[in-house]
Amino acid sequence: MNDPIGRTELRGQVIGVGMNDELLASISKQLPDDLHLEHLLGPQRLKQQVDQGLLQCDAVLLAPSIEDPIATSRQVHRFDKTIPIIILTESKSFDELRLSIMYSPLLGSEVMPWRCDDLLRLPQALSSAVERHQQRRKYLDNIASVQPKLGNLELS
Repeated sequence: MNDPIGRTELRGQVIGVGMNDELLASISKQLPDDLHLEHLLGPQRLKQQVDQGLLQCDAVLLAPSIEDPIATSRQVHRFDKTIPIIILTESKSFDELRLSIMYSPLLGSEVMPWRCDDLLRLPQALSSAVERHQQRRKYLDNIASVQPKLGNLELS
């Protein structure tokens, strides 16, 4: 989607947390032009945005260097359970992380591990995650707007 000046209209916002410059550049280069990747230096900055109610994104991408990705994911989902979270991990830790996510309370299917050696498919996964989040938000907004009307119908 381009405007008359030739700029690409943003379709979605992804927040990357704790990435080194090389990983950030590699992922940014592969992302479609309509997805913006904002970088936060670490989980503390993400926690600040969550605590202040300022987290505005369609997906979160956690670097393999994040010390406790499960706790970081819980912080995001306390703020908004509909935000997809992709946790980058080394192949040797993938199965362990997958099981930790599966058996972790307060985390749902929107938290998924992703192998660092499979970065070529990551842009498509991020695009799908952004699309799912936006569709879910529209759905929830529609329900919220209809509920008061339904309540008024019951009273009359």
